[in-house]
Amino acid sequence: SGRMHETARTSTGARRRIVARSAAAVQLGLSVVLIAGAFLFSLSLYRLTRYDTGVNRDRLLVLDVDATEAGYKGAQVAQLQSRLLARLRAVPGVMAASYSANGIYTGRSAGTAVTSDALDGPPSPSLSASYDRVGPGYLTTLGARLLTGRDFNDRDDSRAPNVVIVSQEFAKHFFPDGNAVGRNVYWGSHPRVAMQVVGVVADIRREARRKP
Repeated sequence: SGRMHETARTSTGARRRIVARSAAAVQLGLSVVLIAGAFLFSLSLYRLTRYDTGVNRDRLLVLDVDATEAGYKGAQVAQLQSRLLARLRAVPGVMAASYSANGIYTGRSAGTAVTSDALDGPPSPSLSASYDRVGPGYLTTLGARLLTGRDFNDRDDSRAPNVVIVSQEFAKHFFPDGNAVGRNVYWGSHPRVAMQVVGVVADIRREARRKP
């Protein structure tokens, strides 16, 4: 009986040592995985902070305002935008301020069928582009690189001709002859709207992991 108890205690102790060694091995394995994961996350974060997205993200602040949800309609929205813009520009330390319908880095976007006077045929779903409706000085505020032409200004309002600024990639595709400024872009089909190109901006990546 004594030998049986001694054998049982020995067997139990051995099992505990095996379990302890296994637990230590699992902990070590998990620690290695966590360290590797933390290293990869830090590396990705480092790359993202230095990734060229086409805008100057240093001290760039994006505010999201839903005017419609707040009860503003029609012309009231434009009036609100003007008031907010004036107040933001008056804040000490603010170098520039502007607004847009979708907003950069918000995940929202809009797209439409487009063509240009350098391409033959009407707008087609196979020829499409993303777009945003923006305020004066928008690209300057973002720190985007204007390659040719000009930024939007206060004169580009509802009473002025329709104007558009296109990305470098857009210009290459829709104006293969290399001349975009002063030419026309047409979007939609019912009705077909013409807009004059007043500037070409370097490609802006709305998300670092995707193509322009």
